[in-house]
Amino acid sequence: MPRLASCAAGLAWPILVALLPAGVVSGRALQAQEGGQGATTVAPTTPAARVVPTTDARVVPMTDAHVAARRIPRGTVLRAADMTIARVPARVDARGVVHVDTTPVIPGWIARRVIQRGEVLRAPAVAPAPLVAAGQAVQFTYQQDGLELTLDGVAPVAGSLGDTIPVRLGARRRVTGVVAGPARVIATDLSRTP
Repeated sequence: MPRLASCAAGLAWPILVALLPAGVVSGRALQAQEGGQGATTVAPTTPAARVVPTTDARVVPMTDAHVAARRIPRGTVLRAADMTIARVPARVDARGVVHVDTTPVIPGWIARRVIQRGEVLRAPAVAPAPLVAAGQAVQFTYQQDGLELTLDGVAPVAGSLGDTIPVRLGARRRVTGVVAGPARVIATDLSRTP
């Protein structure tokens, strides 16, 4: 059947169906129309196949995504058993642009709200586990030209691996850095660092 469909791509479906012997085509076939796809039901109940136009159908782009294998409560640290890969409809915006989530959801991420079984795992419903908590004491490291200086500071906000967060060094000094590990922040703005 796929070969038949590819050979007859230029023919209209009613003409194609009329050329086929009864019983060769069954189920649903698609015919091109302006703005979408029209569905046609082919009923091979008579010696000549009969074409019955039905409702308008749309082609939906599909993508593989991580989905919840079970209902996941808020605050749960995701494990490999909590997720599975399934084929789901891709997100399409109002302009018809298909959006594919490229953020890999991995075990160790946290559910930020209740997630139902079969729901796609994507931000903001899930997020990487924070390595720095708000108000936590951190080690702030400045590196330049082979010199490394580590100072104690406090992170006023939480941050996950790779997040840029502010760090307070003493009462008046505030610098920014990238979370590099548990309670570890590395300087990013070298001009304002001690």
